[in-house]
Amino acid sequence: MVLPTGSRRWLAMLAAVACASFARSALADASSADQAVAQSLFDEGRRLMAGGDYAHACPKFAESEHLDPGGGTLLNLALCHEGQGKTASAWAEFNEALSRAIRDGRSEREARARERIAALEPRLSRLMVGVASGAQSDLHVTVDGAPWGPATRGVAVPLDPGPHVVAATAPSARAWSTTVVLGASADAQSVMVPVLESSGAAGGSSQLADASSSSGHGGGLRTTGLVLGGIGMAGVGVGAAFGLLALSRWNQQQSDCASPTSCHAHADAVTDHSSLVVDGNVSTVAFIAGGALLAGGALLFLMAPTSSGSQPASDGGFVVVPSIGPRDAALGVRGSF
Repeated sequence: MVLPTGSRRWLAMLAAVACASFARSALADASSADQAVAQSLFDEGRRLMAGGDYAHACPKFAESEHLDPGGGTLLNLALCHEGQGKTASAWAEFNEALSRAIRDGRSEREARARERIAALEPRLSRLMVGVASGAQSDLHVTVDGAPWGPATRGVAVPLDPGPHVVAATAPSARAWSTTVVLGASADAQSVMVPVLESSGAAGGSSQLADASSSSGHGGGLRTTGLVLGGIGMAGVGVGAAFGLLALSRWNQQQSDCASPTSCHAHADAVTDHSSLVVDGNVSTVAFIAGGALLAGGALLFLMAPTSSGSQPASDGGFVVVPSIGPRDAALGVRGSF
């Protein structure tokens, strides 16, 4: 069925109204849920605060205020923070509650806020942060992680009693920080941020490069000495292991044979004797090579130039070259003098 143009227009308007009503209903439901939670948190906060449990009461009021802002909730939050000793937080919240009370025409709340503000102001502890003359123009100052802009510097600002971290940073400069502890009542502290020291990023790189170039040769020799020494120790360990194995075979052979000559009559004895010879030779070579490498590594390490640029007694340079052959090992020194 085709509806007239006027009827279609009315149906479209009705549909739009229905959708808008549904959306408003959903928002109202969400707001009602928030209000219910906020009221429960508020009631629990009042109960906890009446018992002096400010540490648990204050977060209840804060969350209730977040879900459903209200002048009464804010007043209770301020009273809670005052009881907790957070005088600056309470003072700021009482001032905000005063503005809301004036806006809403709530004279009793206005009077209550004014009373508490007057009582708190003489007790406020304040921190003044200044910047030394000549400090970096792009200096970034924070107090407890919050930015402390140029307009705030030199102004005594109320803060809650307790420790506060003042920090400053600037490009190409070393970060600076200090901790200030404000007393519980009417304390006044001041901090002067100094001119930050240069981090020396560019100069430091140049100095590092110079140090590397002047001491790189010595550092390389020391590293080589350590490596050779480690290999030498491993060689000595291998020699010891094969030496123990050869000794074990020798003891076994002595128990199995009346004499070395009679052992040749038995195939197993001949094999054991051959293994004994091989183990003994490996042990000997490993001991010699390991000792040579260990000595060479120690010599390289001790004779390498230091980072300060000192050199060995000789003006020339030398390299210790170990050599290992099938039957012997040697340690040679090669260089110019």
